[in-house]
Amino acid sequence: ELADALGQQLLRERAAAWDILGRPERSLDEHTAIFEAVSAGDRAGARAALIAHLESVAGDLQGLAEAGHGELAHRDPLTADADQRKE
Repeated sequence: ELADALGQQLLRERAAAWDILGRPERSLDEHTAIFEAVSAGDRAGARAALIAHLESVAGDLQGLAEAGHGELAHRDPLTADADQRKE
């Protein structure tokens, strides 16, 4: 049950982050940096790139919450597209 609950929360947070202007592009760049460091065998670089990515996402989500859009973090990612089509 705990794993399911954590998985559902992760889905909600990813869905909220995806709506942040520029977040998909930043995530792609950050994931690329992580991949390149891992591929090169650069453990310290991979760790630094991973931490930078997590801090970047956390900062974006914090900014979203501070801007009064915290409700996005609680939406259901499976119905979000349907909800947007209704608007």
